[in-house]
Amino acid sequence: MPRGPRTDAALVALAALWGLSAWAQNRITFGDDLASIPPLALVLVAVLSVLGGLTSTLRKLHDRNEPVRSFGLLIAKDVLSSLSAGMITFFITESYDIDSLQQAVAIYAAGFSSARVLNALSQDWLPLILRQDRRGPDVAPPDNERRRPRKPKPQDDEP
Repeated sequence: MPRGPRTDAALVALAALWGLSAWAQNRITFGDDLASIPPLALVLVAVLSVLGGLTSTLRKLHDRNEPVRSFGLLIAKDVLSSLSAGMITFFITESYDIDSLQQAVAIYAAGFSSARVLNALSQDWLPLILRQDRRGPDVAPPDNERRRPRKPKPQDDEP
């Protein structure tokens, strides 16, 4: 097998991810949960989120003043990010037992604003989930993470 920079990079990536995948195999047990999702639901999620993403892409192309370097790359980026945002939104709404019509609207909206949804999820939800995973959901946050009470605002009519 000929070796080159691409082969070396692939081997480094494989070596770096090998330990993570071995750890995840013993730690993650949601295979049964994923298998219980009907395939039609996943197809509908994909269609709704991609439709939202394509709507957003067409709107961006219409409003854009500068030329696009690569239409294919722009469309692929938007479709993949909208699909990711739609799937994540589906799993979150499903875990909260939200009505299916409301789920459909949320999935479409997540597909439409895909990058903003992914940023919000990574900044707000992911730290919350990781914090609950470490301590468990019933453990109170440490003193430095509790919100401090706000000071009352002074009233204008007070002397």
